[in-house]
Amino acid sequence: MALEGGPIRSPRKFFVVFSHMSEAIERIVGASVKLGNRKALEGMKVHRQRLITELKSAHGAFDLSLSIKQLDDEIAVIELGLWMLNTAAAA
Repeated sequence: MALEGGPIRSPRKFFVVFSHMSEAIERIVGASVKLGNRKALEGMKVHRQRLITELKSAHGAFDLSLSIKQLDDEIAVIELGLWMLNTAAAA
């Protein structure tokens, strides 16, 4: 369940943090799938959707597009986990 981080911009520190975060969410989702914890996955997805809504409505001088992109990527990983649970339940 690998996730590509998309285009990486400087500084290099961002890449390290981003790649660790995507690895962390993949591990969390993987554990939730292994345990069959659909409720946890759905809660994580709703939480990230709420964060995206708040970030999109924020007004200010900061560019929040990278944060929104990371949350979108995390939602994609969570949705893959939910799909895996649905597939296992149907089998």
